Amino acid sequence: MKSVGFIVLISLGSTCFVAGQDIVLQGATCPSCEIHVRNGALIPASGSDHGIAGEPRAIHHDAAGNFLVADRPLPAVYDQQGRFVTSLGRVGGGPGEFRYPSIPIPLPDDSVLVLDIGQRRATVLDPYYQFVRQISLPGAFVSASVRHWPDSVLVSGILPSPERFGWPLHLVSLASDEAAIRKSAGPDDRGAFVSTDRVGVTGQPDTTFWTHHSPYRLYEWDSALEVVRSFTREPDWWITGDPNLPLGLPRERPPSSYVAAVSVGADGLLWIFSATAAPDWENGWLAPRGSSEVRPDQVDYETLYDTMVEVVDPVVNELLTSKRIPERVVAPLPGGRAVAYLVSSAGSPQLTILEFEVKGR
Repeated sequence: MKSVGFIVLISLGSTCFVAGQDIVLQGATCPSCEIHVRNGALIPASGSDHGIAGEPRAIHHDAAGNFLVADRPLPAVYDQQGRFVTSLGRVGGGPGEFRYPSIPIPLPDDSVLVLDIGQRRATVLDPYYQFVRQISLPGAFVSASVRHWPDSVLVSGILPSPERFGWPLHLVSLASDEAAIRKSAGPDDRGAFVSTDRVGVTGQPDTTFWTHHSPYRLYEWDSALEVVRSFTREPDWWITGDPNLPLGLPRERPPSSYVAAVSVGADGLLWIFSATAAPDWENGWLAPRGSSEVRPDQVDYETLYDTMVEVVDPVVNELLTSKRIPERVVAPLPGGRAVAYLVSSAGSPQLTILEFEVKGR
């Protein structure tokens, strides 16, 4: 994931911190700061005859400005205006074919890396999206961030080996036809954090990077996969519900909050996007009150959730400001941007690129 991050020093100005320090973020410290939101490209663009299948697992932005969308059944490429360009590969088991591709990742030389959960392999495509080579993977990796290609790639997933099971993060080399695991780690004790569904990665290659987890916690890591520090927060809008019922109960219990995405701005600020219950969350349930079984089409996620946007200055370790928006953010983009998912009045899934800016600082 290409992003403009910041390089962590032992001392930043007058602020020092100890490696591994856990920092509790309090309320906003910049009363004059305001978050401004602007709508960017719409994917697919209006009038397009090629739609997306539903909410994507991830979306990336390459050097040419194209959007790489983890769509189904195949990843898709859209230009800066949201117009469809092409699909990546074909469905199948041969070279350049995918069974269950999880995420397309832009590489430094304008080629693309595609992870395939179904076949436990990674495929490299050239700048024209043609097959170059494939790499066998030891596990089903659901997300990745290129630190230094091809010998340092951060992936998240569970490995079926006794010495690595329970760790969600792994540094791997993809220089050969088989991935080589360099190191495995996690934010908590082994086995205390197994699910990778809510692990996100953001940061500039060759610098520190951030992962986010539920509950509200961000970890900063160095290139050796060691924790530099972490941020935790317990805001009053955060809802901690039953872990077995993350969506709550129809019209009775609101959904649990979770960190949906984190982006690093060009100025080094951290943009944190958390899904939390909308004021009218009850209307997000299309099933009757007290229903014991709910079909997927009886949940309107865009009505169920809002997004709380918060901005953290990692130099002074402070929350600057926050803002609730009605859009449901599902993925980050570099430069303090994010992707919101919506369903049009005609029932078609769409993605909106949201651009954020702090004013009054």
